[in-house]
Amino acid sequence: TRYVYDYFCNGTRKRVSFDHKPTIKELAQLEDTVSKNPYFKEAINDFLNTHCKLHCKASTQETYRNYADVALKPLYIYKIKDFKRQHGERFIVALLESYSPKTVNNILTFLKSFFNYMVDIKIISENPVKKIKAIPLKKAEPKALTISQIQCFIEKAKQKPSQF
Repeated sequence: TRYVYDYFCNGTRKRVSFDHKPTIKELAQLEDTVSKNPYFKEAINDFLNTHCKLHCKASTQETYRNYADVALKPLYIYKIKDFKRQHGERFIVALLESYSPKTVNNILTFLKSFFNYMVDIKIISENPVKKIKAIPLKKAEPKALTISQIQCFIEKAKQKPSQF
């Protein structure tokens, strides 16, 4: 039997294996070497694999994974403690070039949830994107049927009165 301790330190994956069950002291020494300021990718993977698995529906987990795999890649260069509000604002502006405002708002909601988790596990003391406001959405006006659509509907209703 081998015991393996797998962790990330400064953006690199590290593994330590033991021939015996590690003592608390050995694990504590390893824990001290683990980065207290992980990169985005490591922290997001932790968030998705722990918090989201416990608290999110499967469809939400899938959506969040898609955000992490596609939209959030530009943030992977940052360490969590180095991320500032202005980085978040620039990121949101850049997203608006590729995504709809509703999708950008959903990504912002994901980021807020992610950073709240980072605050909860004491990686950071304050959520840097907490005060970034959602993008205002245009309200769609209800559309009325045109005269030709109404006439088509009436014709169909006359042909099959039981359905209409």
